[in-house]
Amino acid sequence: MKRFLMLLIGFVAISVISFGLLLMVNSKGVWGLDVSILSSTQFSSFLMPGLLLVVMIGGLHLIAFMKVFRDQKNAFLWSLFAGLILCIWVVFQIYFTRSYYFLNWTYLIIAFFIVLISLQLRHKELF
Repeated sequence: MKRFLMLLIGFVAISVISFGLLLMVNSKGVWGLDVSILSSTQFSSFLMPGLLLVVMIGGLHLIAFMKVFRDQKNAFLWSLFAGLILCIWVVFQIYFTRSYYFLNWTYLIIAFFIVLISLQLRHKELF
């Protein structure tokens, strides 16, 4: 279970950091994403969302991955927090951009599994 959790967290960290950096470099649009989907938000380009994605989601998942990998104290709390933040990010992204992409739902499902597995492993750790 721990290895599967590490796989999910690692996948999120690598993919989100990569895509966030890509958004920052190509702040007017990338991979079919046009800046027009940001019209209902306060952002005029993908620069700031990309930066937030790299730091908040990617960075948090990277920290959680390292803590779980090293069996550090509260590692499963970190992974739980990372999964919850990813859930919130995706829900807000769907709400504010009013867009429903396959990847949104994929990452929401991954976040759900991160939360469930983290809760299960945290429970085992306590008892």
